[in-house]
Amino acid sequence: QAKLDQLTVSERYPHMGSQLLLNGMMSYPVRYELIARAKKSITLVTFSIYAKGSGTTIADQVSAKMVAMLIDAKKRNVDVKVMVDGGTSVLAQSQPAIDA
Repeated sequence: QAKLDQLTVSERYPHMGSQLLLNGMMSYPVRYELIARAKKSITLVTFSIYAKGSGTTIADQVSAKMVAMLIDAKKRNVDVKVMVDGGTSVLAQSQPAIDA
């Protein structure tokens, strides 16, 4: 744990947990739970949010649900910040959906 803390310039506290999620499909149920339980803030870093074509509709149902939950969290006065890979967003023409 000490080596990981050193590499990530962070510190894991005893009350904090961690779970390795090997792919997106494994991560969504965990993301949904954490978003639903958030009381103060959410900081989400994700590789992509794909749009249908170049429109504002999210392409897949699992991402659409996550985005809807983030919007709901914001309405509960949770501070929500999302960072999406810029290169992927440009290549996938996803920016209109992300902005919406």
